[in-house]
Amino acid sequence: MPETRKMQRPVSPTATNDAEPWHTRAACTAEDAPLFDYDPRMKQHDEGVVEAAREICRSCPVLDACILDTLDFEAGKPWIERFEIVGALTPKQRAGLDPTARKVGDPRYCRNGHPRTPENQRNNGSGATTCAVCRHEQDVENGRARRARAKELTA
Repeated sequence: MPETRKMQRPVSPTATNDAEPWHTRAACTAEDAPLFDYDPRMKQHDEGVVEAAREICRSCPVLDACILDTLDFEAGKPWIERFEIVGALTPKQRAGLDPTARKVGDPRYCRNGHPRTPENQRNNGSGATTCAVCRHEQDVENGRARRARAKELTA
């Protein structure tokens, strides 16, 4: 049987005035954490699982404190760096509520959220520039794919 883990939430002592932290009363603490897993880089998610996680969040007695603390914790991060269903919201939805989040299409950042700096930009030969970090990640992945194909051919 796979090992389950419990939800871990960012905790701010200012979230409530109660002596007991809000996260101890959260509905998700009684649930298995994989239910709330959500990787924004994946193209498809099981909508039934996403909706089940959202239902648990919607019934939570500390929903507002959870959303506020999570937005504070994730402040400034682009949606691609946010994970899990939190407060019945996906990472992209939470980034939309954060005025400091780096937006997709912001000219100061590449499409994957890397900052556009002179050191981070590379001319691609056609007059346009590409993100050096993204290009490096792509080169590494292409090298892995070539090695795997070569290994298959020699096997």
